[in-house]
Amino acid sequence: MRNPKEPEKRHFFIRYKGRYFRFNEIWREELLNGKTQHTTKITTNFAPVMYEVTPEYLQEHGFQVLHF
Repeated sequence: MRNPKEPEKRHFFIRYKGRYFRFNEIWREELLNGKTQHTTKITTNFAPVMYEVTPEYLQEHGFQVLHF
């Protein structure tokens, strides 16, 4: 039985000129009997963050921050 799932990869925040931006990639894994048969990149996201990002939030979720 096929079971596609879409994991997130390369997820991190970028801080540039005092603003946070979020970067991640969405990939689709096609599974057959629980084993990955094929992996396809669906999209890359890069967008400004519209909510407050606190050090606690970053630490709680284990996110990395790149500073430019």
